[in-house]
Amino acid sequence: MAIQFEVEDGTYKADATSYVSVAEFLQYCENRGKFYSDQPVATIQAKLNIATQYIDNLHVYEGQKSTTTQALQFPRAEVIDRNGFDESGVVPTAVKWATCEAAAYEVDGNTLEEATELIESKSMGPVSVRFGSRGQLPPKIGKAEKYLGDFVAQMRVGR
Repeated sequence: MAIQFEVEDGTYKADATSYVSVAEFLQYCENRGKFYSDQPVATIQAKLNIATQYIDNLHVYEGQKSTTTQALQFPRAEVIDRNGFDESGVVPTAVKWATCEAAAYEVDGNTLEEATELIESKSMGPVSVRFGSRGQLPPKIGKAEKYLGDFVAQMRVGR
């Protein structure tokens, strides 16, 4: 069975699994001196799917999903970046870069699932707090977090 891999291209796909194509990922990494062209395409696709899921589950983002049927958190409506540019209706470049950083972390043999594992969630009335086992994020993932900063409404997991 083949990997399901569909890139969100700004058309609000119901079957999207990644914010970034394999070609975009390879170019992003090569621009930074990392080369993954020796990796099987299916491996990179799987890592991009994992990275996209990681990005989607990491935070609650500003604005809201553009449609009720889109698979991923981006594109979003009512999203403005730190420079005042409207990022509504697109997958922002910063989200793509964050996805590339997270995917490279996975391709390098690390595991993102361990970084987002939740231990406990407590609710009291309308307030909900989640406690995580994540600890410090690895440096590359920290870079992904920096890219996402403009779009975060709140963190899902405590630090």
